[in-house]
Amino acid sequence: MKQLLMLIGLQCLLSVLVVHAAATPERQLVDAKTVKYSYRHGQTYELGLTVGYLSLIEFPVAETIVEATSAADPAVWVTSQPAPHLFTIKTVRAGGDVNFLITTHDGLQYRTYMFHITTTEVIAADAADPEPMMWQVQFEAPPTPMVLAGKSKTPVAPPPKRPSLLEATPSALRHYTYEGSGNQRLAPVVAFDNGKFTFLRFSPDRPWPVIYVSDLVTGKERLVNPRQEGPDIIVEGVYGKLVLRYGTEAHACLWNTRLVTPDSDEKTFSIMAPARTGLAKKKPANLTGETYDPLNNL
Repeated sequence: MKQLLMLIGLQCLLSVLVVHAAATPERQLVDAKTVKYSYRHGQTYELGLTVGYLSLIEFPVAETIVEATSAADPAVWVTSQPAPHLFTIKTVRAGGDVNFLITTHDGLQYRTYMFHITTTEVIAADAADPEPMMWQVQFEAPPTPMVLAGKSKTPVAPPPKRPSLLEATPSALRHYTYEGSGNQRLAPVVAFDNGKFTFLRFSPDRPWPVIYVSDLVTGKERLVNPRQEGPDIIVEGVYGKLVLRYGTEAHACLWNTRLVTPDSDEKTFSIMAPARTGLAKKKPANLTGETYDPLNNL
């Protein structure tokens, strides 16, 4: 009887160890601030951030990020996608724990990466364990099923491309009612909204500015967290005034004349709307003297 109880207890212990191993992702510390994971379906990855510091998430080169989803406050988090397989994230103030879901596609299948993100205000100089904050997270792709099976080497056709938010917005619902002021080099070449989202497209030969929403009463500015869809920047919401900043001095204002009248002391310039169907498409000259068609292929 004792032997039977010992065997049952040993089986329970082994079951707990197996479950714990499955819940803990395999990780490799490349250096003090870089960690590498092997992808495992259904796994949640911990990511510690410090306010004001940028962290880079690097997926396998063959994978393309197709969607990033989170319930995080856009005023707290700033994200960008500098390359198809790269994702950056920064917090501007401590906003509590949050989860991020990032979906990729490698031409064969989708993968969903689940992150549990925590933030701290500052890095403690005497911290005994500096590991929680990571500046770079790298992922290694697991072997594909066809490699494991050693059978068919014909890749599965990728699923049909889902239309972007811009492509899904009919021309009749696009409001091209924007004017700019300030530094024209920072202004978008195209700006419009569909009543729910604001779409901005910048000249490809210039860096993108940081975008703020300006309170029309107090003048206070709030950082927004836009997302990228192809060459377009999408801001969630429609506002009377956006402020675009690059560095500490250069800035421009973007006025939605459907909602607000620009300040009388502001010298404004027009933000062009694309040529309508059936009209000649003119390619306006940018400030460098080159021509640029801002909405080609749309």
